[in-house]
Amino acid sequence: MSRARLTPPVAAGLALSLGGPVLVPFVSGPFAGASAAAQSIAGQLMLWALLGALVAIVLGWERRPLASLELRPLRAASVLWGLAAAAVLVYAVVPLASGVVRALGLAGFERGLSAVLALPLWLRVVAVLTGGIVEEVLYRGHAITRLAHVTGSRALAAALSVAIFALAHGPLWGPGPVVSFLFSGGFLAAFFLWRRDLLANVVAHVTVDALGLVFAPTAGAGRWID
Repeated sequence: MSRARLTPPVAAGLALSLGGPVLVPFVSGPFAGASAAAQSIAGQLMLWALLGALVAIVLGWERRPLASLELRPLRAASVLWGLAAAAVLVYAVVPLASGVVRALGLAGFERGLSAVLALPLWLRVVAVLTGGIVEEVLYRGHAITRLAHVTGSRALAAALSVAIFALAHGPLWGPGPVVSFLFSGGFLAAFFLWRRDLLANVVAHVTVDALGLVFAPTAGAGRWID
């Protein structure tokens, strides 16, 4: 795959897709006051604002269609592949990652889980949808496709995106979960490169998050992606 020139709109988009979510926890807290729910709402709004700005850059500045993010019309195949990927994550990837975290002597998701489960159910639903949609567009749909063009390597693009995706979750979840997110993020990146179907990634992400944060919050820590 040949390398392409890093243009200003691509650079601006990558700054948003890779750097924006990293800053959200540090920006939303001070402006949201002491309420955990208010901080969460502020964080969700910031993520949607990032998505809106990124879409504006792609359509208005890059002058490229959303199909350039591997966004396809909704099809049954996207849903089915997404559910299949979610099953692999729940029954294979997450258990493997949890084993590695325990072997390293690191804490799991308990700290972040207690904070998230203290939020109202409706807010957890919003967080699940926000994470599944926004993060897949930013980290997979945009970051991987643009980094692949700039670096000339899909593997390098995926590795950079996964590393930043995992580190962005550190402030809430801690170092152990960051290791877990390397595994889950790596699987989602590989799935995206294979299927080239952003909606399938969104379905997988939302499904696993919903299982862990909405439908079965007592099933055990670490059974979700975001």
